[in-house]
Amino acid sequence: MEESSDPPFVEFYKNLFDTEGASNKNDDIGAFEDVEEWEVPLIDLSRLHQGGWEGAECKREIAEASQKWGFFQVINHGISSDILEKMRCEQMKVFKKTFHEKADNHRNLNFPAGSYRWGTPSATCLRQLAWSEAFHVPLTDISNMGALTSLSSGNLDLRPVLDISTRKPARFEGICTKQTQIDKVTSWKGQWIVSWLPGFELRDEHAAISRSWACHIVGCPLFADTLRTTTMDQFATMVSEVAENLAEILAEQLGHKSDFFKENCWPSTCYLRMNRYPPCPVSSQVFGLMPHTDSDFLTILHQDQIGGLQLVKDGKWIAVKPNKEALIINIGDLFQAWSNDVYKSVEHRVVANKQTERFSTAYFFCPSYDTMIQSCFENSIYRRFSFREFRQQVQDDVKRLGHKIGLPSYNMSNGHKCFDVKFHVKYVGLIGLTKKAWSHQNLTFLENHI
Repeated sequence: MEESSDPPFVEFYKNLFDTEGASNKNDDIGAFEDVEEWEVPLIDLSRLHQGGWEGAECKREIAEASQKWGFFQVINHGISSDILEKMRCEQMKVFKKTFHEKADNHRNLNFPAGSYRWGTPSATCLRQLAWSEAFHVPLTDISNMGALTSLSSGNLDLRPVLDISTRKPARFEGICTKQTQIDKVTSWKGQWIVSWLPGFELRDEHAAISRSWACHIVGCPLFADTLRTTTMDQFATMVSEVAENLAEILAEQLGHKSDFFKENCWPSTCYLRMNRYPPCPVSSQVFGLMPHTDSDFLTILHQDQIGGLQLVKDGKWIAVKPNKEALIINIGDLFQAWSNDVYKSVEHRVVANKQTERFSTAYFFCPSYDTMIQSCFENSIYRRFSFREFRQQVQDDVKRLGHKIGLPSYNMSNGHKCFDVKFHVKYVGLIGLTKKAWSHQNLTFLENHI
């Protein structure tokens, strides 16, 4: 019998389904069918290039949406529909691998060890179960994966250059007329920078640039169709630029033109998460992804047309209407603290779908662990804290309560104290949670969902 690509949710969480499933058939986690579908603010970023009043108005709308909604959509963002479609198709191919291939990081996948996550291993009730699977990959690992991953495009074969110290011949199919020698290969900001040994030859039409050193091949239109980094790397590079530009605009709208984000948010501190939400036979009892806020500055999401993303607006849940041309942007906890509550980090969730699988890719714009987060205004609402401290607090919250408290832990008016534990235990419905149930892997998995 052919092995399934779906994680074994029912088998792994059999005890939860046995104890809760029969008694709670009518205890749905939310009346999802009654959630109204809204269109969140849609902003055309091409207006930024027009300058003058139009550019200023576009920036104002970005800040207003961040303040009133915490969410907005952008079109004409600079990431081509071709790249987005390739990313979606390659993502679907990866998740169609068997569950054991994904869980064991099969050599054909070539993702970093520990990047595959599914479900919620430490769940003590169905409400805590996330009916989803994901690959969680730091941007630095994406560059290192190179063309060896299945998420690759073009016909560049980089496998021979893994042992470049031997200076053995390496062949670039479709470019070189004969085997050529490579002196050095490095990756920087999504581009392969290749230094060639003297004596290489290219086709006649490429003779104009046939030099022996430092051809920045990916950035050159002559090579763009043949030598390229992975689809994943291309997407990551482009979405990083979108995030940095939006962060600078949001800072500017607060009256702060600084290099804070350029200095503290690097590829080594940001990451991508590719998500798949399989069809769920008990969609009324579990979430695709539990309600949470994001522990970053900004999150940029590309999703398919299935729908399922919901957020809190004016005290009630609303569903986000999919737009195939748009990226979804949401404010994270760090930006709320940095802006002194001007911009809002809003609770959101993904509901499970009984019949149809859903795909999305999220980019998380994060600083280094040592970055200090403090308000850009006087009379700060939150005390000063490092990103490392914040992440550790999230882990402690999850270990103790099953969910994070987040920014309220740092609110000056709370005297730096967390909310009452009993209240939170009652709120999330945790009973009998023990330290033994929480391994480091479980904490990391949950933290990356919040």
